[in-house]
Parts: sequence; C-alpha cells; structure tokens
Amino acid sequence: MRTLLTLALLLTTASLSTQVSAQYPIGHLRAIQPPVIQVDQPTKVRLVGSDLIDIDRLWFSDPAITAALQTRPGKAFAAEATEPDYGHFEVTAKAKPGVYEVRADGFHGSSNPLRLIVTDLPVVTMPADTSTLEKAAVATLPCWVTGTVRASGFAYIAIQLDSKDPIVIEAAAGSIDSASELEIEVLDESGRRLVRAATDPTREDPVVLFTPPAPGKYYLAIADHLFAGGDNAFFAIKLHRGPVVRWVQPIAAKANTETTITLTGLGLEEPTGKVGPWQTSQRTITAPESAAATPPVARPTTATMDRFLDDTLRVDGHSIALTDVDVNVEQEPNDSHPQAMPIAIDSEVSGIFGAGRDADWYRFDAKKDQTVKVDLFASRLGQTCDPVLGIFRVDTAADGKQNAVQVQFFDDHPARDKERTNPYHRSSVDPSGAFKADRDGPFYIRVGDQFSAANDGPPIQYRLTLRTPRPQFRAYALVKQLRIDNANHYPSNALAVRKGETIPLVVEVDREDFAGEIQVAAAGLPDGIIARPSIISAGENATTLLLSAAEHAAFEATPITVTATATMGDTEFQTTAIPVVCVGPSANVTTTAAAARTTSTLMLSLAGDSSHASIDLTHPEATPQVKPEETHTVKCNVTRRMDFKTPLKFKAIGLAANWKVPEITIDEKTATADYAIPVPKDAKPGVYDFYLQSDAAVSVIPNQPAHARAVAYRKHLDSVEQATKTERTAEQDPEKQKALDATLTQITAAKAAADKEIAALAKPAARKTLVQSQPYRIEVVAK
Repeated sequence: MRTLLTLALLLTTASLSTQVSAQYPIGHLRAIQPPVIQVDQPTKVRLVGSDLIDIDRLWFSDPAITAALQTRPGKAFAAEATEPDYGHFEVTAKAKPGVYEVRADGFHGSSNPLRLIVTDLPVVTMPADTSTLEKAAVATLPCWVTGTVRASGFAYIAIQLDSKDPIVIEAAAGSIDSASELEIEVLDESGRRLVRAATDPTREDPVVLFTPPAPGKYYLAIADHLFAGGDNAFFAIKLHRGPVVRWVQPIAAKANTETTITLTGLGLEEPTGKVGPWQTSQRTITAPESAAATPPVARPTTATMDRFLDDTLRVDGHSIALTDVDVNVEQEPNDSHPQAMPIAIDSEVSGIFGAGRDADWYRFDAKKDQTVKVDLFASRLGQTCDPVLGIFRVDTAADGKQNAVQVQFFDDHPARDKERTNPYHRSSVDPSGAFKADRDGPFYIRVGDQFSAANDGPPIQYRLTLRTPRPQFRAYALVKQLRIDNANHYPSNALAVRKGETIPLVVEVDREDFAGEIQVAAAGLPDGIIARPSIISAGENATTLLLSAAEHAAFEATPITVTATATMGDTEFQTTAIPVVCVGPSANVTTTAAAARTTSTLMLSLAGDSSHASIDLTHPEATPQVKPEETHTVKCNVTRRMDFKTPLKFKAIGLAANWKVPEITIDEKTATADYAIPVPKDAKPGVYDFYLQSDAAVSVIPNQPAHARAVAYRKHLDSVEQATKTERTAEQDPEKQKALDATLTQITAAKAAADKEIAALAKPAARKTLVQSQPYRIEVVAK
C-alpha cells in the first residue's frame, strides 16, 4: 500500500522596500468587446483585462475562427510607419453559430478563457452613451445587440414592432463569463414599464417572451440589478421571433437508443400543442454512444462542478445527458405513495417539480441487504431549487391502513456549507447517497423542492437515478493561481510557466465505491516541460502535478491532458481529467462569489521572461529507503536570477503533526543547502512524494517589452538626431537649414517624451511569486 503526503517548504523572504501589492503577472482576460461575431463579417474587437502585455494572438476553440492583429501609426521618427496595436484584432468567423472559447496570448503566456458567441444574425454594437431614451441604440429584429452595463444606470435599446406577434428577448451575460447580473425592462414609447425580468437566484440569464399590446415603438432598459458596471459587465441581447427552445423533456437519453424529445418554445417547426404561451413540438433522435461535453449555457456558479459529469449532446442549445441505463419520463399523477410510479434499479427518471409543494413518488423493488445508489440532479443542472429525497417503506397497521414510514432521508451535500466560498467545490444542495434495504420488498422514493416557487418560465427539471454501486471516479484538473497574501482572493487564472519555473496543477477526484490508489500523469507536454507522475493515495482525493520549464523551453500555447488511472480488480480504469478554471474573479469570496467552470481545453503556455529563482532537488536514481526515527537529507540547489538576493527561510508545511521538520535559513550568498527530514517513529511504511514550495517577494518591471521598445526607440532617436545634425552641417540652402532646425527641435521633444516614458515604464512593482521544485520520493520501510 502506498501513502502520498505532500511536503511543501515555505520560503519567506525579507520584505522589500515597497509593499507587496500583487502576485506575479499572469494575463487576466476580463472581456472581449464585442462578445458576438457575425459569420463571414470581419469584426474589430478589443480586449479588456490586466497584465495583458503584448497580446498578439488569439486562440479559439474552433480553428474556423481567426484573428488578425491590428496596427496603428508609429511614433515620430520611428523606423516603421506603423506598429502593432496589441490587444486589438479583426476577428473573422467561419464556424457554425454557437458559443466558443477565446484566449489571449502574449508576453505572459496564454490567459484564462472567455466565451464568445458566433451568430448568423446582424450584430448591433451600442454606442458609449445610451443613458436616455433619446440616445437609445436602434435595433431591427432579428439581431444581436451588444453593450456594457452602466453602473447605477440603464442602457436603452429602441425597437420598432409592426405587429402584435410575440418576440423573444434572450440575454447572455453570465453565460458568456460576464460579471453582470442583468435586469431587463420592456417600456412603451412613453417610458412606462410593461415587463421586467432579472437574473434569477442561480444567476441564470433572463429570457423574456413579450407580446406587444399594439404595433409601435418600444424600448429595452438594460441594467445590473446589483447596480454594478464597468468593462467586464458586458452583455449581448438576442431579439427575434423564433425559433427558440426554452426547455426539452426528457433531459437524459440512453446511448445508442432512439429517444423522443419534447421541445417547448416559440416558432417551432410542426408544433403539436401549447404550454401557456409556448409551443410544443416533438423530435426523435438517436443518442450517440458518447459526445464531447460542451459548456452549458448557464453560468457555472448556478451549480457545482458535477453538473458537467455526464457526456452531453446538444438539442437546440440544451444539454441532454447521455446515460447507459433506461430513461423514464415522469408520469402524473404520482403525488402520493399509492400513486407511485414504478421504476427499476439501474434506471433513471426525467421529472419536473411543479408549483405548490409538488411531491413526486416512485416505487422500486430491492432485496434484503441490497445497496442502491440514489442521486437527484437538479441544482447541479442550474435549476433554482433546493430538493430533498426520502426513502420509505409502507407498513400495514392492525386496522388494515397502510402507512408510509420514512427509513432514510437525503438533503444537501455534507461539505456544502464549508465549501461554499470555494469556486472549485463540487458539493451541492442536491440529495445523494447510498440506501441499503433492510428487507425484501417494495420501497418508495419521495422527492420534492423546498423552494416550491411558482415559475413563469421553464419548469424546474430533475434527473433521479437509481444505480447498483460500481467502482468509478471522475478527475478534475484545477487551474489555480495559488494565493499567498490573501486566502480569500480568487483571481482568474491560466496555466502559464516561465523558464526555470515550476508551477502546480491540482488534480482532484470524486470517488464512487472505490478507495484505491490512483496514478496521475500529464500527456502531450511540449519540449522543455517536465511533469513527473504523481499518486492519489488510497482514500485520498487530491494530488499536485508540478510542471517545470527548462531554460531552453520554447513553445506556443499547447493543449495538454491529464490522465487518472487505477486498477480495479482485473480491470484498468482510466479517465481524462476535466479542466476547470476560475473565470469570475473575486477579491474577497466571503463577500463576492468567484465563478469557476469547466473549459474545453487544458492550455499550457510559456511566458516571455524567466523566474527570479528556482529550487532543484538532487534525486538519486533509486528511490531512497528510510526507516522510522531515521533522518533523510535532501540536497537543495537554489538558482537565483535577475539580481534576486534575499535570505530564504524554509519551513516544512503540509505534513501530519507527527512529522517534526525544522526550519532552515539560506542567506543570499548561499546556493545549496542540506534539508534534514526526520522520519517520525510512528511513520507508516509506504512511498511518500513531496515537493518544495516557497513564496518570495520580488521587484519587477510590469511591462518589460514596452520598456525594451522605449529604450530602443530612444537610441533610435539619438541616431536620427546625429544623422540630422550631420545633414544640417552639410546643408547650404537656408530654407532647408531652417527645415532641418525644426526637425531637430521635434527630435528633442520626442527624446524628452521618450525619456519620460522610459522613466514611467522602469518604475518597479512589488509582486509575489511561488518557487517550487519537482516531486521528490522516499520510501519508508519497517525497521
């Protein structure tokens, strides 16, 4: 049996003369404006974010979307007439309409992803000021309208409707990684409010079905219902008369099986009925064996990460989970145990919570001591609800009356309250657990929603699954920027590494009926990147892969994968870790929630500079063996760069309390040290992987490329000045002499401006950075 413990060595440096205010630069992409691109219509876009230095490439999740970097006029007397306009692109989309991902690549590597809409409809970009009805942007159906929410105010859109036919107003904000929580009002020509809709409690973007009382001019008033605004509070509004699908039923389908889907929406082909103002239509599909998981429309914070567990296929923009068991559609009435709908173990139900404390009952048969895994998916699907689940048996009293007796109750995930501020958590309010039958016979399941809220839009849907427990697990690769100064700070992040640097990639697993060891490894790594495999020990749920960049590393942003492998009996089970990134940063998660979501690609990139320091461990070819109460010495080699000369203080963290590892200080003149690790008397035999982790305060020039260009430009001006003076000396024509004198005056002014720019760019900023080693392995053996 192997045991994995993580040893991290905390490196604390003496404080710099300036206060540390931020972490080491990683490109944070907050907005791409506009966030909607029309097919075959080249569109100029600009990027908004922080540390987006020399962004000269955009990476899209579909190669049919391309971007060309724009240029702008060069500086006075520059060698080139134009220069790159970093962060400004012309984007051309030849992809099918849909939602894609975009990343920005530049000096600090590849940024976090954002979602981008591609459409075949015209796109209207709102002007900067639409703060009154008179300044409203004008839109003609059908189209998309894009803009930015004003803080504490409305942005207005004017539309002319020539009939009483209903229109659909679909908002996209949280669903495309915007920070905005939209509120939409429909006003008549006088400004009187007719309809209002807002982002719901799960942060689902609003959709409005509006039937005009008469033809005429109407306005849309767009705001953030929390009065926020700014560049990252962008939005897109789709205005049309259909077709639109608001929901589908069932929301799961058995793979390789023909399934009839009921669509509910507006403007549907061959409608077969109505539900309130909405049409219904039916479509028969054959579910494939598997499908690539695609990011759902709703914002990930509407639910926890395991809303993405199943492969999904898309039906008119809605996710239908692929499953390997039979899928039943709830049949009403089933509001009491005598009306319970029969279902079988190893099947599932696609159901709906109605208003008025609707309770749905199901009946299944189980043998004594049989264990059944019961799981209800609702909140994890982005539904606004708080479901509960009870399992009952029915006893017959002496008078012949049948009474339902609850034998087990399931509610929220036990870790939910503790993890609610962690955007990467996978706990939820959905009930889930294992039930063991205490006798033969029928048992009953009662599911209900504690909110029981009336809903004018789509119904609250759920999946109820009953399965025989089977060993399996899901793996997640969490792209985290480790927080050094503030444990409540969650920035948006990316997997970017510098030459000579080692960065962590946290891998977590969710287990089901399997507690054994799991091997974790990275694949598809570019040349110059090392990532030794790691282990998730039996009973544990996480490990850290460490990716190191050699001094010679040179590569463009590269998709990589992480695999998790385990032996289950005679079978090897392997799965690819699902990449998860934080796209909704928060300065303090105790007051503002951060948003994490899955992403289509785990992207590794190389930054343009080098790390200030690195720590290497001298590892013997064979795994060292040590016994309890012995001391193992690890040779540490510290490489310093860019005049980084600060005493380093190492402290062992992450070990169990019985591992008493002393601190060690390395002064600025020392490059090597022996780190003594005393093995405790009660250390269990097994293999232990550990690594060295340190934090350090450093001083950096925030925009190194711009500083280098400014210095080069200043030298170029000296050359131009010298050449101009030489020409002036040789020139005999008074008029030309006068012109050259004017040129020299302009050059002097340009030099002064360049000197001022260099001084501003050369001003250092205090940052924090992590210094980490590759894993080191020892084996503890019995005495």
